[in-house]
Amino acid sequence: MSDPIVLLEDPSPNGNGVAVVEQDDRVACFYFMTEIESEKRIRTCWVRNLQPAPEVLDALGMREGVAPMMPKAHCKHPDGLAPLDPQNLRIVWSEEGDAAALYERDELLAVIPSWSGSSGFDGFARDCLGDGPIAWELSDTNVSHQRYAKAAEYWRSWDAGDLWPCYQDKMLGAMQQAFGPHSRYFAIDGGNWPPKALVWFNYGSSAILSTIGVSLRSQPSVELSFENPSPFQRMELGACLDLSVGESVIKEVAAYISGQSGLPWSQNTWLGHGHTLPADVFERQSVGRMPFVIFSNKHPAVSNPALPTFRDDPVSILWMIPISEREREFAIQNGSSALFERLFPLQPGMLSTWDRREVV
Repeated sequence: MSDPIVLLEDPSPNGNGVAVVEQDDRVACFYFMTEIESEKRIRTCWVRNLQPAPEVLDALGMREGVAPMMPKAHCKHPDGLAPLDPQNLRIVWSEEGDAAALYERDELLAVIPSWSGSSGFDGFARDCLGDGPIAWELSDTNVSHQRYAKAAEYWRSWDAGDLWPCYQDKMLGAMQQAFGPHSRYFAIDGGNWPPKALVWFNYGSSAILSTIGVSLRSQPSVELSFENPSPFQRMELGACLDLSVGESVIKEVAAYISGQSGLPWSQNTWLGHGHTLPADVFERQSVGRMPFVIFSNKHPAVSNPALPTFRDDPVSILWMIPISEREREFAIQNGSSALFERLFPLQPGMLSTWDRREVV
């Protein structure tokens, strides 16, 4: 057996992983390696045997780190196929960046979806037959064909260079129609892809902060929670503060929002209505000690703007509402809806200042 050779390597657009195609003289395999908060994970999908298939899986070799060949019963080509040519290979990332597909020219060979590695499932492979131990069959009707064709079109759409300016204008226009002219505009991407910004609106006695451009990327892992992820995967982050808290505090909150705007993609997770996050900025500034925020798709002091859709998905603002540790525990035990029922009857301005007391 020859040593494996790396045929193709492509970093994840999320910056926390890499897709790799390796091949020795027996088998070709597709890997997706991630490292999130020092936790390393490797997901593997068989691609094809290059030699005649064995009768059974070499479980002992797998434990010793040897790439396994697919057993004969699950091979469409039990005598093996020709080695992969790296010149013909390309990787297409999912729009979320937490899954990847391997193509040979225009032929989809293998897919490592976001749920790979759970319940004995590794990925889909064109040359697999049935549900094999190291890959499942990639049938012609598998949704991956459509999904990755759409993903490839998404990544190509960035090449023209006008995607961000056009989207920026639409989003800013929709927000200004709801909140009036913006007071401040901050680029929060550090000059890196993807582009995004944070906008400050003075709206009556409130300062409204909202990101623009976060929704250009759909959030990872939403499909693991919803059969139809479309209503939940694109969001902007927002906060409504009373202007009386002062400019320095508002800027601190703006910096916090900016820091969270990349969290779904760096952590391969998603943020949605009812989710909570630690928020040290609110704990430091609030009289009532509010060390967390809960996300809500509505705010009692603000009417949501009619934001444009993107790639047929609705876009919503997730409002950050400061909550105490006891309120968070109440939401965990009773559901976020129960906490919102207690929070929202407060005077709207109470959720925008720093002197609110606990509601539980």
